[in-house]
Amino acid sequence: MASFPHLCEYVILQIAPNPFRDEAVNIGIALRDTEGDFVAVHVTPDFGRVRCLFPGFETAHLEGLQQTLQEALRLDARQWRYQAEETFSQTLRVSSFRGLLAEDPAAAAHDLYRQLVQPAAGKPARLPAPANARARIVDEMKATFEQAALLDRLAAGRSAAELHLGNDPYRFDFYYLQAAPSNGKAHVVMQAVDLARSSGRIKELCFTVQNLRRHGAAPLQARAIHATDPMESRHAEYLRESGIELIPVAALPELARRVRRELALS
Repeated sequence: MASFPHLCEYVILQIAPNPFRDEAVNIGIALRDTEGDFVAVHVTPDFGRVRCLFPGFETAHLEGLQQTLQEALRLDARQWRYQAEETFSQTLRVSSFRGLLAEDPAAAAHDLYRQLVQPAAGKPARLPAPANARARIVDEMKATFEQAALLDRLAAGRSAAELHLGNDPYRFDFYYLQAAPSNGKAHVVMQAVDLARSSGRIKELCFTVQNLRRHGAAPLQARAIHATDPMESRHAEYLRESGIELIPVAALPELARRVRRELALS
């Protein structure tokens, strides 16, 4: 006797920590049989891909996600999407329901999970290692600022020429205009530096900052982010003499909070 296909609906579950960026990782699927009581939620047990795209993202609050969503889907399929996104701190993105005909809803749910979520066999989620120390620091800065919902509020690659210094092509990793009501506004530039080498690049940074302070239209604050003990680097003195603040990579979370204050975000 031939079996009739079941009319099912499914959604894709994604993690998207930053509401200002259209970046997300598929972490699961949910499926329900519209003509019966079958529901299934499959969530990946490995959030390695999430941490690759969003370094520093805490996944602890996602524990129990699969069971919580499955129970909610049984109770109220229509309001379930909105409740799910609200319950999990708005980092969970749930797609709209999509139709699917399936002879076996349970098998269909497993197939969807395998196609849309499960990494290809033998291909663990991994980011390529940055080429050098400065690149690694820039990656740390990006990850920290993204986690603090700052990345879209900072200008990346702003040139000295854009800060009123003739045709100087020197580019800063990050820039923003500080809001300081009592003292006016100040330009703020942040640059990753390798204190263990690259003396030419550090001297170029110092020279550019000094020129900007002489010729710029507003006060300038410059910050150098480093991963080396300044006491062990002869280059650190160049930066200090140029009035450039030295900030270790370990202090990036505190720097992010400081930037939020200076942008009047907190």
